[in-house]
Amino acid sequence: MSVAQTVDDYRIVARIERLPLSTWHLRIGLVICTGFFFDAFDAMTIAYALPVLIGLWHLAPGEIGFVISIGFAGQLVGSIFFGWLAERLGRVPCAIAALLIFSVMSLACAFAWSLPSLAAMRFIQGLGLGGEIPVLATYVNELAAARRRGRFAISYQSSFAIGLPITAFIGAFVVPHFGWQWMFLIGGIPALLVVLFARMLPESPRWLARHGRAAEADTVLSRIEALVSQGGAKPLPPIEAVAATARPAESRFLDLFRGIYLRRTLMVWSLWFCTYVVTSEF
Repeated sequence: MSVAQTVDDYRIVARIERLPLSTWHLRIGLVICTGFFFDAFDAMTIAYALPVLIGLWHLAPGEIGFVISIGFAGQLVGSIFFGWLAERLGRVPCAIAALLIFSVMSLACAFAWSLPSLAAMRFIQGLGLGGEIPVLATYVNELAAARRRGRFAISYQSSFAIGLPITAFIGAFVVPHFGWQWMFLIGGIPALLVVLFARMLPESPRWLARHGRAAEADTVLSRIEALVSQGGAKPLPPIEAVAATARPAESRFLDLFRGIYLRRTLMVWSLWFCTYVVTSEF
């Protein structure tokens, strides 16, 4: 990274850090919360369709466990793949692609005719389900000022937790009255969000600046500043210097298991492992 690029990067960060909370942030948050909500809905739909499918397809216990776990296997692959892809192509296009995959495959699951067909569709759907959350979580962190980042992240991700009991209530009503297919059809609604994602979500200025696209980052951030300031009607705080606290360097996956990151990685993995155990039991 050149000195000029580093300066551009830190200036973009300083401009983001000065932005006050605004209705623009809330609108972006609502779109992202909707994506998180349906991620939870589609992840848990299988739990409320299975009681019917067990009798319909005469599934053995091993087959039941397989069709549940195959979706989580897809999420594992999707989270790694889309995390890698988002570093190269950008946050928004990868979030849109992940959203399309899991919503379209939810629609496809409604027309599954056997266990193998459902398992294959669930695995592909899992790629999108697993890919969307880390990409959107990173995107939220890059748009938020450091002083509000924790509150932003927990607010948006709480929509995933809210989606779990709501899915249960919807499943308890929809499956007995309309059939198991309708749970998957409802899960396809996020396909309509693609238009909102494409129109409302700007690419992350931090990502653009870090990849040497300072002019694009400036253009995107100028539009955000105009929206936050309501066209200049509300003056923005002055830009403060952001000191370089670390030397920019290329990161690698294995860095998660080295130095200060090893304990953090193990802690986060343990927390999410326990979380998914509880979620699966739910």
